[in-house]
Amino acid sequence: MRCIELYLSVLVVLTSQVVASMGSEMSAEECLAIGYRKSDVSCLRCKELIKFELFSMRDSCLKCCSKETDAEESTKTYSSARLDMCNCKLGAFPQIAAFIKERGRKFGSFSHRHVGGAYPILKLLDSGGRVVDELNIQKW
Repeated sequence: MRCIELYLSVLVVLTSQVVASMGSEMSAEECLAIGYRKSDVSCLRCKELIKFELFSMRDSCLKCCSKETDAEESTKTYSSARLDMCNCKLGAFPQIAAFIKERGRKFGSFSHRHVGGAYPILKLLDSGGRVVDELNIQKW
């Protein structure tokens, strides 16, 4: 545990030193160099770093965040969800099997489809039934 704390401290110090030498907003390449993918970083998530007392990481995060990502996160909705997986794998995922059997019916917009050999993937659909997003839920 002590080793992890030391590593995080060094990471925070190095990140804050790099960020301190840069302007108010960094380029995608600069952000990637310190561990942030600018297109994926949400400013809302950066602000949550205060909860964990990661003030200097918050500052660097805010210089690499995308406000467009915030807008997408706050307004993204889906008409339905479909779980695609092989029925033969239900035994390996008892929590998913229980959800399908007990709770899945409570959600009218949820369905399960057998796909031979497939591990569990949750597909989020728009009103036209087209897949908008996919989530690998194998390790949930």
